[in-house]
Amino acid sequence: MRKTWTEEEIEFLKEFYPTEGPSLCAEVLDRTRVSIKKKAAAMGIKLIDKYNERRSSHEDYVKLVEDDYEVLEPYINTRTKILHRHKTCGHEWKSTPASIKANRSCPNCCIGNFRRNVPSSVYLIHFPILGLHKVGITNNWERRKHEFGYTPELILLREFETLEEAEELERTWLNNMSEYMLNTGELKAGNTETFYIG
Repeated sequence: MRKTWTEEEIEFLKEFYPTEGPSLCAEVLDRTRVSIKKKAAAMGIKLIDKYNERRSSHEDYVKLVEDDYEVLEPYINTRTKILHRHKTCGHEWKSTPASIKANRSCPNCCIGNFRRNVPSSVYLIHFPILGLHKVGITNNWERRKHEFGYTPELILLREFETLEEAEELERTWLNNMSEYMLNTGELKAGNTETFYIG
Protein backbone atom coordinates (compact mmCIF):
# COMPACT_ATOMS: atom_id res chain seq x y z
CA MET A 1 0.00 0.00 0.00
CA ARG A 2 1.37 3.40 -1.01
CA LYS A 3 2.44 5.62 1.91
CA THR A 4 0.89 9.06 1.92
CA TRP A 5 3.41 11.88 2.05
CA THR A 6 3.20 14.01 5.19
CA GLU A 7 3.84 17.76 5.27
CA GLU A 8 7.00 17.16 7.31
CA GLU A 9 8.35 14.73 4.70
CA ILE A 10 7.61 17.15 1.88
CA GLU A 11 9.40 19.97 3.70
CA PHE A 12 12.38 17.68 4.33
CA LEU A 13 12.48 16.78 0.63
CA LYS A 14 12.39 20.44 -0.40
CA GLU A 15 15.27 21.28 1.91
CA PHE A 16 17.59 18.31 1.45
CA TYR A 17 16.94 16.72 -1.97
CA PRO A 18 18.62 19.50 -4.01
CA THR A 19 21.92 19.24 -2.14
CA GLU A 20 21.94 15.73 -0.66
CA GLY A 21 20.11 13.69 -3.28
CA PRO A 22 17.81 10.65 -3.12
CA SER A 23 20.00 8.32 -1.02
CA LEU A 24 20.02 10.46 2.11
CA CYS A 25 16.33 11.35 1.74
CA ALA A 26 15.41 7.68 1.31
CA GLU A 27 17.37 6.74 4.43
CA VAL A 28 15.95 9.46 6.66
CA LEU A 29 12.36 9.20 5.41
CA ASP A 30 12.35 5.39 5.26
CA ARG A 31 11.28 5.33 1.62
CA THR A 32 12.79 3.87 -1.54
CA ARG A 33 15.11 5.90 -3.77
CA VAL A 34 12.60 5.42 -6.58
CA SER A 35 9.72 6.92 -4.58
CA ILE A 36 11.96 9.83 -3.49
CA LYS A 37 12.99 10.57 -7.08
CA LYS A 38 9.40 10.35 -8.35
CA LYS A 39 8.11 12.70 -5.67
CA ALA A 40 10.95 15.17 -6.26
CA ALA A 41 10.26 15.12 -10.01
CA ALA A 42 6.52 15.60 -9.45
CA MET A 43 7.28 18.60 -7.24
CA GLY A 44 9.82 20.02 -9.68
CA ILE A 45 12.71 19.68 -7.20
CA LYS A 46 16.06 19.23 -8.92
CA LEU A 47 19.54 18.32 -7.75
CA ILE A 48 22.07 21.13 -7.57
CA ASP A 49 25.46 20.56 -9.16
CA LYS A 50 27.48 19.37 -6.16
CA TYR A 51 30.43 21.54 -7.12
CA ASN A 52 28.33 24.71 -7.07
CA GLU A 53 26.11 24.01 -4.09
CA ARG A 54 26.43 26.02 -0.89
CA ARG A 55 27.50 23.79 1.97
CA SER A 56 26.46 24.54 5.53
CA SER A 57 29.25 25.50 7.90
CA HIS A 58 29.66 24.34 11.48
CA GLU A 59 28.42 27.74 12.66
CA ASP A 60 25.30 27.52 10.44
CA TYR A 61 24.43 24.11 11.86
CA VAL A 62 25.04 25.11 15.48
CA LYS A 63 22.78 28.13 15.05
CA LEU A 64 20.05 25.97 13.51
CA VAL A 65 19.88 23.46 16.39
CA GLU A 66 21.10 25.51 19.37
CA ASP A 67 17.68 25.77 21.04
CA ASP A 68 17.64 22.01 21.71
CA TYR A 69 21.14 20.62 21.17
CA GLU A 70 24.81 21.33 21.79
CA VAL A 71 27.03 20.25 18.90
CA LEU A 72 30.10 18.62 20.45
CA GLU A 73 32.06 17.70 17.31
CA PRO A 74 32.78 19.61 14.11
CA TYR A 75 30.06 19.56 11.46
CA ILE A 76 31.25 17.75 8.33
CA ASN A 77 28.10 17.27 6.25
CA THR A 78 24.51 16.17 6.76
CA ARG A 79 25.36 12.45 6.43
CA THR A 80 28.26 12.15 8.86
CA LYS A 81 27.40 11.32 12.48
CA ILE A 82 28.70 13.76 15.07
CA LEU A 83 28.31 13.99 18.82
CA HIS A 84 25.34 15.99 20.17
CA ARG A 85 24.12 16.77 23.68
CA HIS A 86 20.42 17.22 24.35
CA LYS A 87 20.02 20.37 26.46
CA THR A 88 16.88 19.08 28.19
CA CYS A 89 18.27 15.84 29.63
CA GLY A 90 22.04 16.09 29.06
CA HIS A 91 22.20 12.84 27.04
CA GLU A 92 25.05 12.63 24.52
CA TRP A 93 24.93 10.52 21.35
CA LYS A 94 26.13 10.51 17.75
CA SER A 95 23.60 11.38 15.09
CA THR A 96 23.65 12.69 11.55
CA PRO A 97 22.70 16.36 11.21
CA ALA A 98 20.07 15.25 8.69
CA SER A 99 18.33 13.20 11.38
CA ILE A 100 18.45 16.07 13.84
CA LYS A 101 17.07 18.46 11.23
CA ALA A 102 14.29 16.00 10.48
CA ASN A 103 13.18 16.34 14.12
CA ARG A 104 14.39 12.94 15.24
CA SER A 105 14.20 12.88 19.02
CA CYS A 106 16.84 12.38 21.66
CA PRO A 107 16.96 8.59 22.27
CA ASN A 108 17.06 9.15 26.02
CA CYS A 109 13.83 11.16 25.92
CA CYS A 110 11.94 8.55 23.94
CA ILE A 111 9.95 5.52 24.95
CA GLY A 112 9.86 3.36 21.87
CA ASN A 113 9.11 5.92 19.16
CA PHE A 114 7.56 8.42 21.58
CA ARG A 115 8.91 11.72 22.83
CA ARG A 116 8.29 12.22 26.55
CA ASN A 117 7.90 15.95 27.04
CA VAL A 118 5.70 16.88 24.10
CA PRO A 119 1.92 16.74 23.68
CA SER A 120 0.67 13.18 23.15
CA SER A 121 -2.66 11.69 22.17
CA VAL A 122 -4.49 8.49 23.05
CA TYR A 123 -6.62 7.20 20.20
CA LEU A 124 -9.36 4.63 19.66
CA ILE A 125 -9.80 3.63 16.03
CA HIS A 126 -11.69 1.11 13.91
CA PHE A 127 -10.64 -0.63 10.69
CA PRO A 128 -13.94 -1.36 8.88
CA ILE A 129 -12.30 -3.65 6.32
CA LEU A 130 -10.95 -5.87 9.13
CA GLY A 131 -13.69 -5.41 11.71
CA LEU A 132 -10.84 -4.60 14.09
CA HIS A 133 -10.44 -1.90 16.77
CA LYS A 134 -7.21 -0.50 18.17
CA VAL A 135 -6.05 1.66 21.09
CA GLY A 136 -2.75 3.50 21.01
CA ILE A 137 -0.62 6.54 21.82
CA THR A 138 1.05 8.90 19.39
CA ASN A 139 2.92 12.19 19.35
CA ASN A 140 1.59 12.86 15.85
CA TRP A 141 -1.82 11.50 14.86
CA GLU A 142 -1.62 12.88 11.30
CA ARG A 143 1.49 10.79 10.67
CA ARG A 144 0.42 7.76 12.73
CA LYS A 145 -2.87 7.19 10.88
CA HIS A 146 -0.94 6.35 7.70
CA GLU A 147 1.29 3.69 9.29
CA PHE A 148 -1.14 0.79 9.76
CA GLY A 149 -1.48 -0.40 6.17
CA TYR A 150 -5.27 0.14 6.32
CA THR A 151 -7.27 3.34 6.63
CA PRO A 152 -8.70 3.72 10.15
CA GLU A 153 -11.87 5.46 11.27
CA LEU A 154 -11.10 7.71 14.25
CA ILE A 155 -13.55 7.09 17.10
CA LEU A 156 -11.87 9.07 19.86
CA LEU A 157 -8.71 11.18 20.20
CA ARG A 158 -7.77 12.57 23.64
CA GLU A 159 -4.86 15.02 23.77
CA PHE A 160 -2.51 15.47 26.76
CA GLU A 161 0.42 17.74 27.57
CA THR A 162 2.86 14.86 28.14
CA LEU A 163 3.34 11.21 27.26
CA GLU A 164 3.00 10.18 30.92
CA GLU A 165 -0.55 11.59 31.10
CA ALA A 166 -1.50 9.81 27.88
CA GLU A 167 -0.06 6.53 29.16
CA GLU A 168 -2.28 6.67 32.24
CA LEU A 169 -5.46 6.77 30.13
CA GLU A 170 -4.18 4.10 27.76
CA ARG A 171 -3.43 1.77 30.71
CA THR A 172 -6.97 2.24 32.00
CA TRP A 173 -8.47 1.45 28.60
CA LEU A 174 -6.25 -1.60 28.11
CA ASN A 175 -7.06 -2.95 31.58
CA ASN A 176 -10.78 -2.57 30.94
CA MET A 177 -10.53 -4.33 27.58
CA SER A 178 -7.86 -6.91 28.43
CA GLU A 179 -10.16 -9.92 27.86
CA TYR A 180 -10.82 -8.77 24.28
CA MET A 181 -7.21 -8.01 23.31
CA LEU A 182 -5.41 -10.10 20.71
CA ASN A 183 -2.58 -9.77 18.22
CA THR A 184 -4.02 -10.40 14.77
CA GLY A 185 -0.79 -9.54 12.95
CA GLU A 186 -2.87 -7.89 10.22
CA LEU A 187 -1.54 -4.36 10.64
CA LYS A 188 1.87 -3.10 9.54
CA ALA A 189 2.29 -1.57 13.01
CA GLY A 190 0.54 -1.66 16.38
CA ASN A 191 -0.88 -5.19 16.44
CA THR A 192 -0.51 -5.70 20.20
CA GLU A 193 -3.34 -3.32 21.19
CA THR A 194 -6.04 -4.56 18.83
CA PHE A 195 -9.37 -6.16 19.63
CA TYR A 196 -12.70 -7.23 18.16
CA ILE A 197 -16.04 -6.09 19.52
CA GLY A 198 -18.66 -8.73 18.73
